Amino acid sequence: MLQGDAVILCREVSTLPDDCISAVGHEDTARMLGVPFNRVNVQLASGDVAYVAQLVGGRLPEGTYKLPEGFAFKFFEIKVSSPQKVEEAARWAHSFELGSNVGIDTLMIQ
Repeated sequence: MLQGDAVILCREVSTLPDDCISAVGHEDTARMLGVPFNRVNVQLASGDVAYVAQLVGGRLPEGTYKLPEGFAFKFFEIKVSSPQKVEEAARWAHSFELGSNVGIDTLMIQ
């Protein structure tokens, strides 16, 4: 959930940072990512950065301990900016694709 008006920037990254707080609400997904299971509500405000792990390949079978063949995670960095900082946000995102429709499966907060 966002607090107030915001501009959202999204870019794909290769991994998740080590210093994130897990907000992963599915036990099997948390296990696959090697992060704690932590079902919480998240509110993001201007200046916050969140990381999303999107599972590609289908739904994890219940009780999964190994990522099934054909499955993978894609990672995204989400930056929240105020509308007043659109120019700053545009400079940050200049070389990245914006506005992609990404399903948020997993959220990590930095």
